[in-house]
Amino acid sequence: MSNAKNSINFILQGKGGVGKSFAASILSQYFLDYKNQENVVVADTDPVNATTAKIKRLSAEVIKIIEDNKIVQSRFDSMFEAILTNPDQTFVVDNGASTFLPLSQYFLDNCVMEMFDDIEQDVYIHTVIVGGQPMSDTLEGFEAISKLVSGSKVKVVAWINEFLGVPMLSGKHILETNFFSKNGANLAGTVVITDRKSDAYDSDIQKMTSLSLTLGEVKESDTFNIMAKSRLNRVFNDIYKQLDDIYGE
Repeated sequence: MSNAKNSINFILQGKGGVGKSFAASILSQYFLDYKNQENVVVADTDPVNATTAKIKRLSAEVIKIIEDNKIVQSRFDSMFEAILTNPDQTFVVDNGASTFLPLSQYFLDNCVMEMFDDIEQDVYIHTVIVGGQPMSDTLEGFEAISKLVSGSKVKVVAWINEFLGVPMLSGKHILETNFFSKNGANLAGTVVITDRKSDAYDSDIQKMTSLSLTLGEVKESDTFNIMAKSRLNRVFNDIYKQLDDIYGE
């Protein structure tokens, strides 16, 4: 059994298709399978895809926040009730791109940041940054989240998903610029999903996600050969080490 401290984790990004649910899946597996925590609750509020909920190993609870094609903010009440009254659990909540603004507004309307200041668990909001055409949208998302948590104990984790393009500013990798020092007063750290510039890695990850499998299930599967298992293990372990730096393990 793990000694890892319980925490509350939201995955938020207003731009769709940037690897947000992949990050949510890895984070969930980090707590469940790498840290061997027994009290992990995974939830999926994505009204469109519910990608995280499709991974059976994670046992994610789908929180239905859509009614008559409208997002009903009050549906968040039961979720936050559970989060705020269960200090002995770790929560990972994957939110769809379409819930970014409603959930952000819910945080503001209900003074959620102030409530988080009064609980035991550490609270993190994870967001994804990518390169290429969607980069500016993902940077705006990071800046909006940083503004949302400013002055609170809530920390931000920036996932840099290089598989969708390396984020470059003024010809430099974003980590080599002052972007985070300017915008990251609440930054807990960064997690780089490295582009290994290999079709094999890309294919392995795509296959794993399309089958809605965890790394542990891949290792037990006959569908993946020994080299594919080794490559995926390398990807996950690299990310897990970065998460260890953030969660203080």
